[in-house]
Amino acid sequence: MSKPSVFLSYSHKDEDWKLKLRSHLKVLEQIGTFVVWDDRKIDAGETWYDEIRAAMDRAEVAVCLISADYLASDFCVKEEIPYLLKRRSEAGMRLMPVLLRPCPWKFVPWLKAIQMLPRDGKTVTVDYAATWEVAFNQVVEAIAEGLQEKAGGEEAVRSFELPQGGLEGVFRSLPLAPMSLDDLEPPVLSIRVETSRLPVIPGELFGRAGELLWLDNVWKEGAVRIASVIGPKGSGKTALVARWLEAVQADEGCRPQRVFGWSFSEGASSTAFLPEALGWLGDRTSASGSPADQGERLAALVAKERTILVLEGLQDVDPGLTALLAALARRDGVEQALAIITSREPLDLNGFPKGSVARKELGPLPPSAGRALLRVAGVRGTDAELEEISREVGGLPADLARRARR
Repeated sequence: MSKPSVFLSYSHKDEDWKLKLRSHLKVLEQIGTFVVWDDRKIDAGETWYDEIRAAMDRAEVAVCLISADYLASDFCVKEEIPYLLKRRSEAGMRLMPVLLRPCPWKFVPWLKAIQMLPRDGKTVTVDYAATWEVAFNQVVEAIAEGLQEKAGGEEAVRSFELPQGGLEGVFRSLPLAPMSLDDLEPPVLSIRVETSRLPVIPGELFGRAGELLWLDNVWKEGAVRIASVIGPKGSGKTALVARWLEAVQADEGCRPQRVFGWSFSEGASSTAFLPEALGWLGDRTSASGSPADQGERLAALVAKERTILVLEGLQDVDPGLTALLAALARRDGVEQALAIITSREPLDLNGFPKGSVARKELGPLPPSAGRALLRVAGVRGTDAELEEISREVGGLPADLARRARR
């Protein structure tokens, strides 16, 4: 049985720190806990990207040494990270960022959704300058414990059996003691998400960091109530919103209490959407009233809690949706409330209060992002060749993905 593999992703400007971590990893590597791979293992004459890709495919853990040089590296951020995120979502690979040096990492969307070491935003080189071995020991322990949990979890599931009497027997066997109100834990904030009607977009997002940051700012600042994302078919509107929702739900500081998504891609009107959304948010008379009345009631419910509505593929704004958006735009309550609309063409959102509507148009990916998409999808070639392909097909993510499948 092959040993688990740990992949090291780093900037060559941080080579010295990589070697320090490597020495700590070597302790467990020598006793057979795992094997470690970094790009210094590539032999002269080998196809370097193919070797890196194969190593990422084998890895059960990837450690990313985060610094300004790392985050400024086109290859690390545009090619390694998207592929590692894909492996994380599709194969359960563990991704572990380690903050080496102070840098503006808080503005990087994918980092906000992943627990970083050392914790609390501390850095190895500043906060652990004299005790860096402590920080790296934490990294090694986290890797070993994660691999142990993964190996033991499947065995625990297989070996677990309920005692005689099933769950009822378990509960009967529990000792019961009198409880007072002081024994109760404070209630946990409930979070509800309904996005099953939205299209599922596999893969990672390329070249849209600015747009993700725009959505971040719209949500956090709270003044904008309607965010309109506009772009041609295949420009990645739905993928952009999906990846942003994943990040914002993982961020405890700005996590919404409610997320409700609905797809209008097949030309559906608000006739089905409004009653469904109203019922989901607790309106017991969801089917009553005119569409305009339903829209107003839905806006009132949305504004009561930190809520995000996603209206995907909207082609037109009918009376019910007009009432919803107009009422939502007028809301000046303290709770955050946001409707995110994706559409191929700009919609008529005029006449709403100033500052309540924001628009973002998606164009082609820059050639460097198109190159990364193609390379992660398995297309071979030099940087210049892949960037030329990106320009030739027009730079839209869907067209690039189709080109990669040819």
